[in-house]
Parts: sequence; structure tokens; C-alpha cells
Amino acid sequence: MEDNIFQFDEPQVEFPEKTILNLTNGFDTATDGLASLILLQIKNDSRIGGINSTFQFRLKLISNILINYSFTLLDFGYDVTIYPVTITIDDSEIANELGITETDFYDNYIVTLNSDKELISLLKSIFQTNTFRKTVGGLMKIAREKANNSITKT
Repeated sequence: MEDNIFQFDEPQVEFPEKTILNLTNGFDTATDGLASLILLQIKNDSRIGGINSTFQFRLKLISNILINYSFTLLDFGYDVTIYPVTITIDDSEIANELGITETDFYDNYIVTLNSDKELISLLKSIFQTNTFRKTVGGLMKIAREKANNSITKT
């Protein structure tokens, strides 16, 4: 009897995008619906500088009230092994608060994470930065004011 040389095990990890969606669940409620975090998959013809992964995504802060505003929080990508996942933090102030320095010629702040625990830890750290809190707070104030039609047009 011959041994089966084709034995495979699927990784027992959650996809990074599902981990992020689970972690950000409740963000809309916390901002009274004035701000949202959305996750977009990047098409193959729109590759992200600094990430050479097959599967790429972008996490953005938006407000449905301020249609022309968006703030890219981070980009990430992974290959068929799922982990490691490569994260680029788009905002230099957030990266500086986290102690992350520029790591390539695109002026990107890149972090490589080897597990979902590392991913969750980094995301929680990002959400607790002063820059992120101020950005969300300012967005909420402006969106609330616009929703209440208190901004006068000139």
C-alpha cells in the first residue's frame, strides 16, 4: 500500500477582513450613525503601493452625511497562506503615535503581522490613538451639524 503524499490541512484562522469586520462591529452605533468604517476590496488593477499581496483591502472612515469625505485608515493584504498579513498605515500621525517608522520608498508605514491576535492588537492600538479619536470626533461634530442643517451656505 502506497502512502498518500497529498494530504493538506486548511488553516484554522479567520480571514483578516472578517477579523476586522468583527472588531469594528458597533462602530456606527458608537458614533450615533454619524461615521462608519467600511472595508473595500482592492481590484487587481488597482494595486496598493508597498503591498505585493494577492488579496488586498482598504479600511476607510466615512460619513454618509458628508459624502465627499473619506479618511483611509489602513490598507492590508495577504496571500493564499492568509498569514502573515501586511498592513500599511496611511496616516503618518497615527503611525508616529504607534512608534512605526517609514519602511519603504512609497513613504508607507508597513507592519507585518503573523496572527489574528497580532492584527486585533494593532487595530485596537490604532483606534485608541489621539489622532484617530480626534478625527472621528471632528467628523461626528461636522456631520451632526450638517444633519441638523445648521451650517449656513454662502
